[in-house]
Amino acid sequence: MHFQKRLTRKNGDTGVSPVIGVMLMLVIVIIIAAVVSAFAGGTVSGTQKAPSLTAEFHIKNGGTAATSYFSMKVLGVSEPIPTNNLRVITSWTTTNKTPGDDFGKAINGGNTTYAGIGGVSIPDEIAGTSSITVPTGYGNGVQNWANDTYHPEETMWGNFTLTSGTSTFDRPVDYGTGISTGSYWYNSDSHSTDPMEAILGTKWNHLRAGDTVTVRIMAANSGKILVDQNVLVEGP
Repeated sequence: MHFQKRLTRKNGDTGVSPVIGVMLMLVIVIIIAAVVSAFAGGTVSGTQKAPSLTAEFHIKNGGTAATSYFSMKVLGVSEPIPTNNLRVITSWTTTNKTPGDDFGKAINGGNTTYAGIGGVSIPDEIAGTSSITVPTGYGNGVQNWANDTYHPEETMWGNFTLTSGTSTFDRPVDYGTGISTGSYWYNSDSHSTDPMEAILGTKWNHLRAGDTVTVRIMAANSGKILVDQNVLVEGP
C-alpha cells in the first residue's frame, strides 16, 4: 500500500512538469511578440510620410529676356508644403549650336536652388539682392497676397508655402547685361547671376525648343522626391 502511494506521487509530479514547460514557452512567445510589435509600431510611427505634389512646368527660351521664363503651377497637394524644406533640382543635355570648334558638341547643364542659397540678382526688387532665392512665388500660399499688402521678400523660395493654386514665375534679367534681342546670348560674361541661371544653370541659354529639362523637387529632410518631370523647352 505504501509502495502504491509513492507511485501515485511520482506519476503526479511527472504530469506537472510538461504543463509548466508549455506555460513557460507560451509566456516567452508572448513577450517576444509584444517586443516585436512595439518595435514595429515605433518604426512605423517614426517614419514620416512624404506629402504628395502635382505641378505643371513651363520653360521657354525665346531669345530675349522678355520672351524667356521658368514657371510652375501647383495643381494639387496632399497638404500645404513649406518651401523652406524643398530643393529644386534641374538637369539637361543639349548640343552647342554656336558656329565654331564646339559646334554640335554636348553641353550638360542644370542647378540646385533652395531657401537661403542667395546670390541671385533681381534689380529694383529688394535691397541687398544677395539674399534673394528663387523660384519666386505668387498667389495662394504667399503671405498677404490676397490682401495686396505683400512684401517682395515674401515671394522668395523658402518664405511661402505650396498649396493648390500657388505659382512661380522667373525670367532672365535684361538690364544691360541680359540677353540681347534675338541673340540667345548674354551681352557680358561678368553679369550677376539672374533667376534663370539660378534655376537652370549658367548655360541655360543654350537650350532651344524641343530640348528636355528634368525638373525634380526634393524634400531635403527626408530625401524624398516629390516631383520628377521631363519638361520640353518652348521656343519663340
